[in-house]
Amino acid sequence: MVNKVIFSTSREPSLRVRSFLKDIISLAPWLVKVNRGKLTFKDLVDITISEKSTTFVIIGEKNGNPSIMRIYDVSDYLIKNAVLHAYTLFIKGVTLAREANRPSSPGYVDDAIIEGSLPPDEEHRNLTFALIKMFGSSIIPNAESSNVLKIQIKGYPNSGWMLNFKKSGSNEYVGPRIFIGKVKKVGEYMSVSESESDGKEGGN
Repeated sequence: MVNKVIFSTSREPSLRVRSFLKDIISLAPWLVKVNRGKLTFKDLVDITISEKSTTFVIIGEKNGNPSIMRIYDVSDYLIKNAVLHAYTLFIKGVTLAREANRPSSPGYVDDAIIEGSLPPDEEHRNLTFALIKMFGSSIIPNAESSNVLKIQIKGYPNSGWMLNFKKSGSNEYVGPRIFIGKVKKVGEYMSVSESESDGKEGGN
């Protein structure tokens, strides 16, 4: 089984952001939703560690729409008392599964892969590595696994990348369609009190 990845939102998320989060965690059983409520940034770190995970993702919003996903790594937290802000994905647009007339879930999957080889373009490479972290995926599929979530990346020059999802052995798309406009490899450690990056808009 792939290691868990924790997903949450900024505080008081819109209905559309909640629906987007539901679509995301429906893609695979190791993607775990945590309702934000009054939880602090440190609470999310503690929950991630208690779930034996190393990664959590916070979905932010602008004008009620998903606008940003910040990916954090807690691997060194107990040593450094800090969390690595690994990547930020800037979202240009989202089509929810129901809006695209797709199933929200691929059914049972036990692995995830990103289709294609590692691209030469640096920002596309950063997107690939960010998705590997965010979905617990790989580029080379597990030879023992036939129930695989396939993540497709389609690039549009000077515009961004469209993400789509399929189950191996099927031509049917599932889950949301996500258009990523920009990817930033942050690579900075931050103390758990630095929760400004946890807001609805702006920042890295």
